Amino acid sequence: MKKNEIKANIKLLEDEGFNISTCEDGSFELESYTDAGGDMLIYVDELSRANLLRYIYDFDINNEVVIWWQNGADGKKTPFADIRQHYNDVENWCDWCEQVFEQLKY
Repeated sequence: MKKNEIKANIKLLEDEGFNISTCEDGSFELESYTDAGGDMLIYVDELSRANLLRYIYDFDINNEVVIWWQNGADGKKTPFADIRQHYNDVENWCDWCEQVFEQLKY
């Protein structure tokens, strides 16, 4: 990608609420939050529309939620009454990411 394309994508993502960091190896870290305040990090080698959409399409919500609810119990003190609420929160975050990433031109 060209530098101006990367800058345009960074601006759009930051305007939508992402914090963007460039890693030492040239990859990118995107930080955002779920509606319940869950800190979500995305690491990608390229900050392109196709790459970010592929990331979110491949994101496994079940794996993310199970980390916090081992054996169905809230062992890591989430703000949710049950695992379903947590799943819904992460699913909403994924939907939001998809909507944002669809806006990228590059």
